[in-house]
Order: sequence, then C-alpha cells, then structure tokens
Amino acid sequence: MRGEATSAEHDVVIGAVASAQAAAQEGDGPTALSHLKTAGKWGLDVATRIGVNVASPAIKSATEL
Repeated sequence: MRGEATSAEHDVVIGAVASAQAAAQEGDGPTALSHLKTAGKWGLDVATRIGVNVASPAIKSATEL
C-alpha cells in the first residue's frame, strides 16, 4: 500500500490497516475490524489489486462496500 499512496488520506488508511494487522495478530478480531472500517474504497481497491486475499474480504465486510 505504501507504494500506492499519494495523499495524507492514504497514509491514514495505511496506518489503520497496520493497526488492524496488529490487533489480528493479538487475536482481537473486533478491534481489527474496527480499524479496517476506516480503510474505505481506496484500501479495498489496493488490497484487491495487490492480491491481499485475506484483507480484501475483511475490508469489504467492515466497510460494507
């Protein structure tokens, strides 16, 4: 995602995804989903494009896109 970012908003999304990853690694699914809710359409598009098969469905579900 870092290579795709072109704005401060994208940097915020990258931080949210990183926070979601940390929460997931700690076994805290609800917190991970809470962070993914802020990923939005750009986060979903990038995750889908780069082939992050786990993140894409989670972002889509969390953001209801």
